[in-house]
Amino acid sequence: MKGVSFFLGMISALWASVSPSFAEQETSRTNWRNGAPLLLEDVLSASVIHYPKILETMANERAAAGYALRAAGAFDTIFTATGQSRLSGYYDGTTFDAGLTKRLRPLNAKVYSGWRVSRGEFPLYEDDSYTNRLGEAKIGVALSLLRDRAIDADRLKLIDASLGVTAAEIDALMARIAVQHSAISAYWGWVAAGRQLEIYENLLKIAEARQSGLEEQVRKGARARIYLTENAQNITRRQILAAQAQRALEQATNSLSLYYRDEFGTPIIAQRNSLPNQAEIVEPAPRSDMTRSETSPMIADRRPEVSAILNELARAQAALKTAENELQPRLDLQYEISNDFGAIAEGGPTRDGVDNVVGIRFTAPFGRTTARGMREKARAEIDALLQRERLTREQIAVEIENIRLERDVARQLAALATKEVEQSKILEEAERKRFASGASDFFLVNLREETAADAELKLVDADLARRRAQAALDAATMNLAGLGLTEADG
Repeated sequence: MKGVSFFLGMISALWASVSPSFAEQETSRTNWRNGAPLLLEDVLSASVIHYPKILETMANERAAAGYALRAAGAFDTIFTATGQSRLSGYYDGTTFDAGLTKRLRPLNAKVYSGWRVSRGEFPLYEDDSYTNRLGEAKIGVALSLLRDRAIDADRLKLIDASLGVTAAEIDALMARIAVQHSAISAYWGWVAAGRQLEIYENLLKIAEARQSGLEEQVRKGARARIYLTENAQNITRRQILAAQAQRALEQATNSLSLYYRDEFGTPIIAQRNSLPNQAEIVEPAPRSDMTRSETSPMIADRRPEVSAILNELARAQAALKTAENELQPRLDLQYEISNDFGAIAEGGPTRDGVDNVVGIRFTAPFGRTTARGMREKARAEIDALLQRERLTREQIAVEIENIRLERDVARQLAALATKEVEQSKILEEAERKRFASGASDFFLVNLREETAADAELKLVDADLARRRAQAALDAATMNLAGLGLTEADG
């Protein structure tokens, strides 16, 4: 029995050591139980770090950076060493050769250096294997003057990889903006659903409180019994509305949990006692809107959709440059200087001294049908992308203007809804006093109550529309601060 206890104790200790985050995770999941209000910045700070789509784009960025690093490997310095020795036969020559080669991007240059040494004798057809006793050192450079001068297959891969990194960064920015926009919409939808439930519950409480008063009045003969039935019907109807509002709040809470996550990335189900009241909501400072003509070009330059098209345009231009490169003849130039060191060896004195060698190679392709087809294809793609860029910029201008109009109308409706709430509350209170004094009937007081509640619901809807329109405008105008992002995210 002691052995079993010891074994279980060891398992518990091991579990605690390898999984210390379990208790922390449970604590994190219950942080909302402290009743502290859940504010928008809490949601935005969680979604930008832990939302899976953002994490996916970050992983894609790392993958693109890895591909770019691999493409840069074509220009790494290369060390080579070779040796050869005859083990039998008439000749006994032995050679050893070592060198460094480095490719450079300008002019497709290749710089190289080397050292080689030989011993013994070689046949006539291997006469160039001879060196002096201390060997021969050389250094040289090779250049492409026409074809491959500006671009070749390896440099095209490098350009494409670099543009791939840019494309991944653009995708990541678009994901951040879209996620934060959706998070703002989900948060204010949750707040609005909580307020709507509160309005319906208050309406229900009024009817329930009136029921006990009516029962007392019916017992005293001051009211007819039919009032009890009518108020009971109102209670039932308001219970249905409250139940529907409760369901809407739960759905909004579930939607919010996609963005509100703990430090482990686990969705948190926010509780109703975390809903902020009006005093706890900090309104952002008003932003001065510039005119359409002033903002549209500048905003379009920053929009990721335009950046993505420009990135594709750069790829098409690289493809065009590659096709034009294939149409050119090849003219390569090579220069090499070498010198033997040490005493004269088996090769004789002709190996001694400094050699300067210049070489040239010229080749011209015929036909070039494939290259011409590639060039025409690239030119057509560039034209198409330029038209897409133009349309996208025009659509962005219209989109921003429409969103701004929607935001302004939502602000006006919210202001009017606020006035309607104030007016309906005055009428509701007056009708309630008249009913208590017997000067009004049940139908009118109930109508005033529901009219006041309807005005409050309109205000909630108008406020939600205003906030969502502002979030859409922040996303459209690249107002990163309004989306809970920093300049580094952009």
